[in-house]
Amino acid sequence: MMFRSARHASARLLMASGLTLAGSAALAAPVAEGDMLKYCQGEAASKFDVSPREILTMPLQRSGSGYVVYGQYPQQGSNVTRFECHYSPSRTFQNLTQSGASGGSSGGGTGGAVAVADMPRYCQDRAASKFGQNPSNVTTKPAEKNDGRYKVVGHYARPGHNGDKFVCDFDKKGVFQGVKKKEDD
Repeated sequence: MMFRSARHASARLLMASGLTLAGSAALAAPVAEGDMLKYCQGEAASKFDVSPREILTMPLQRSGSGYVVYGQYPQQGSNVTRFECHYSPSRTFQNLTQSGASGGSSGGGTGGAVAVADMPRYCQDRAASKFGQNPSNVTTKPAEKNDGRYKVVGHYARPGHNGDKFVCDFDKKGVFQGVKKKEDD
């Protein structure tokens, strides 16, 4: 069943998971940390007019301005639409922002600055997209600063391979420049 309203989709998804809401006023109430992924999944399903089963959400992350849940649909492939659900420090749902469709390009220089703490996650998403991987199969290390620029090193495993390494580059302002395979050191 497709949902026409983001609020109704989230409410139906929460009710289906055993939670109830007492009307639209309750939607502004805090969302329990354990329910944020499902709530985000419902919001995304409604916004993108797809089944909640087609939505992949990543683990909840704390950010300086509250909480964030990253996600995508479809769940796998190189041509995915990425999004983020934002929650306030008091755990109320704020918004869902679309990160854009990605068709496997390494991108580069087209977005705004990425906070240093967020660079590994951003790199993980970009690498998963470029190399056709599920983001949960991609790991990244913390951002390193070198000559005023930033880089994030990571890898992903493929069947029959020990792992493919990659590196994401960010300029001195934190703007993503691209992701490329890394040769062994």
